[in-house]
Amino acid sequence: LGINYNDALTAISLPSLTEVGLDLAIQYDDALTDMSLPSLTEVGGNLGISNNGALADISLPSVTEVGGYVGIQYDGALADISLRSLTEVGGFLSIIYNEAL
Repeated sequence: LGINYNDALTAISLPSLTEVGLDLAIQYDDALTDMSLPSLTEVGGNLGISNNGALADISLPSVTEVGGYVGIQYDGALADISLRSLTEVGGFLSIIYNEAL
């Protein structure tokens, strides 16, 4: 599932999404300020959230497992990350180059 290069996108709301079989990529959405995926529990592949300059916080409260890597990077306004239920990452966890963290 890719949500990428949407210059005017300000919010993502997928309240009923529970699982992504492969990768979840949210990238290069310059105006994105709000991301709501409250029911998402599992990402089968990689989880990448990057280059979203206005995104101030990431909260994925129900995610327990990511089959691949988790990469959160180059989100300039990012000041808070909550992955409170995450217990398993199949690859690496990388949180880098987020200037406000």
